[in-house]
Amino acid sequence: MATVNERFGAGVPCILATDSDSSQVIGGCWCRKVTPGSMLWPLLPNRGVVFEISTLFVDPDYRGKNLGSILVEYACSMMKGRGFNGCVSLVWYTRPASVKAHLKIGFKPVGEKVTLSFLGVRRSHVHPGFRQERLPSTSKASS
Repeated sequence: MATVNERFGAGVPCILATDSDSSQVIGGCWCRKVTPGSMLWPLLPNRGVVFEISTLFVDPDYRGKNLGSILVEYACSMMKGRGFNGCVSLVWYTRPASVKAHLKIGFKPVGEKVTLSFLGVRRSHVHPGFRQERLPSTSKASS
């Protein structure tokens, strides 16, 4: 909840899902504008007013119930209403359920984030292209 309060206080658009019985937060996502200085900027095919889903989470007890997809689709609808014309989301290959869900609702892979560590210094960058063989098999991924 500290992270939620901090981001709300900073004015970061946020969507939260709560359990209707307990009011417990069971999922959420934050949205932030992608700017020319962002490492994601060079990957964008349409450099209009684009936002990133910077954090997406679903409580483990609620996974597998389509909640993540609902949050992403709601975020896209909300941000479109605020003038955004595109969305990007970093999804790890090690999270195949999340990759499949993003592909199913229309996201397309555009690049890979690579993190290198040398003498204790970590640097990340995103480069165009992706490894098709690392994507889970879905009808969207193969087209």
